[in-house]
Amino acid sequence: MDVFALRNRVVDDYKKYIESFVRIRDEKIEKFVRDEFASGVLWPDPILQLNPAYQSGSTLDDLAANGVLRPGTAKFFRKYDGGPLRLYRHQQEAFEVAQRGEPYVVTTGTGSGKSLTYLVPIYDHVLRNHPEKSGVRAIIVYPMNALIISQWEALKLYAKSYPENQVRFERYTGQDKDDARQRILDNPPHILLTNYVMLEYMLLRPAERKFTDSATANLEFLVLDELHTYRGRQGADVAMLLRRLRERSKNSKLLHIGTSATMSTEGNRAARRAAVGAVATKLFGSEVKPENVIDETLRPAIDAAIPGDATALRAAVEQIIPKDITGFTKNSLAAWTEQCFGLTEEDGWLVRRTPITFKQGAKKLGDASGLPAAECEVKLRGLLEVGNSLKAESGEPLFAFRLHQFLAAGGTVYATLQPFSTRKLSLEGQYYASDHDGEKLLYPLVFCRECGQEYYMVSLKDGLSSEVIPRTPVFYTEDEESTVIPGYAALNRDGDGEADLWDEARESDLPDNWWEQRKAGPRVKKDFKPHIPRTLNVTPDGQAHKEEGEKIWFQPAPFLVCLRCGAAYDRREKNDFRKLTRLSHTGRSTATTIVSGSAIVQLRGDRSVEEGARKLLSFTDNRQDASLQAGQPPSRILANREQ
Repeated sequence: MDVFALRNRVVDDYKKYIESFVRIRDEKIEKFVRDEFASGVLWPDPILQLNPAYQSGSTLDDLAANGVLRPGTAKFFRKYDGGPLRLYRHQQEAFEVAQRGEPYVVTTGTGSGKSLTYLVPIYDHVLRNHPEKSGVRAIIVYPMNALIISQWEALKLYAKSYPENQVRFERYTGQDKDDARQRILDNPPHILLTNYVMLEYMLLRPAERKFTDSATANLEFLVLDELHTYRGRQGADVAMLLRRLRERSKNSKLLHIGTSATMSTEGNRAARRAAVGAVATKLFGSEVKPENVIDETLRPAIDAAIPGDATALRAAVEQIIPKDITGFTKNSLAAWTEQCFGLTEEDGWLVRRTPITFKQGAKKLGDASGLPAAECEVKLRGLLEVGNSLKAESGEPLFAFRLHQFLAAGGTVYATLQPFSTRKLSLEGQYYASDHDGEKLLYPLVFCRECGQEYYMVSLKDGLSSEVIPRTPVFYTEDEESTVIPGYAALNRDGDGEADLWDEARESDLPDNWWEQRKAGPRVKKDFKPHIPRTLNVTPDGQAHKEEGEKIWFQPAPFLVCLRCGAAYDRREKNDFRKLTRLSHTGRSTATTIVSGSAIVQLRGDRSVEEGARKLLSFTDNRQDASLQAGQPPSRILANREQ
């Protein structure tokens, strides 16, 4: 499939969704926002990464023949076509450390087979030590149930191809039904796949203690997958949980294993390994030596020289891309592409290159070859497509690549308190405008949902010297000191030839429910008097003066009336979300739904993708937001906390 076209269609759908929120009356602000959207500030060019090739190790059959592991281990872990499984070098290194009984961490990229770095040694250990005996020998902790299910399904596929399998494994999550969990409690497996919340329940619930107690289990391995997710307060909780587990298991030599695609990127290789080892030691409470931090051992997938000058590179670009694997691996443009997007050398060690966007790579090729960047883009897309279609010896695409597309919500427009023709606009939430003419404050703008009139979100500090300062762009009223009044401000005039936005003489135009009848005539009710628009002159640095500065109209929060269109609201409604809008209010789950739905539509319509491969894994990192989006009842949301 054309992944670049897929990206463009998904981004276009998201763009239309974001732009549907925008209703702005001021033409200058409206043009600024449209120009920013058109420039891609919310959906920048995608980053392209080539999946690198890994150095190969021994096959499991060879290791079994040499007595390094049991023959049953090699028979269980077979390739899907039934052939012997060849390990990558980092997988074999992990197996060797596990056999020494030393804690280790594997920090290799996505698709590098990290799960085998702990499954193979655990499986082999169980086979060597009375597999006929029940009882949990290994607990593998995943951060998400989706990962548990995926790993469990993969293990079932291995077991299906090996009927003689003696090692049992089960998943144990809050999603599983009571009868399934009871079955596992009645006959505990050797390997238990779970999450850290359920692991804590195993220490608390009497019935589940048989998974961890030394009297009923023989716990020897504890694995934390995606180690980088355990940070901050959650990391501290998990660290204490692991110490309690080790105490409960009565095994001071409990082997701790961790995996992560991202842990440390600072410094050279030795510094990175030392940093990862220190973090893992603190989390596990068991020393992880720097030499036991196992990283990637990469190799070039292309066996060709990189063109040495512009003429040779131009000739390589103009050549026809080979469609066979032998010709492709000898292609010099493919070698240049692998170096540009995939590999670089660091202290004599091949490492992944810092990611760049696809357009940056095409421009780099254009600058080096003297060819137009647009022509280089077309050539690179064709080369990546061919490379992705060719299969390496491992069965993986020779040039497997990923596009990383980052999307941002519409956020907020910020503006200085100056005349409409000179005020500065920005989409960046900074306090001061970048200006050499003195300090100019940037205030977040919100817009009337009815007419699009813009309002500055401000806080008024009343006193001997009044001051108007920017307010956090949220619609509920924050707790502030008594001398600070949160509210909204509008320029008296927002265009050449425009009439005054408001005037004290127009007080009679205030909403009817603000008034009460008295013998002397109608007057504004006491509760509404603080909300009568108040005029101030404010300088760009936020100082309020009687004469100097731009004339504004200030209203305290909550927002009760639009001075442009007269839309009026009840004073009891404190949250101004229904009355005013920013550029968008896209929640995580809603944005995920929009993007996921668009991708699914494109996948369904693309017949070049096999039906079984038209899949999408989608999740948000805010469980309550996701539960709300899914329309689950409160009881179900609470139940999800156990998962």
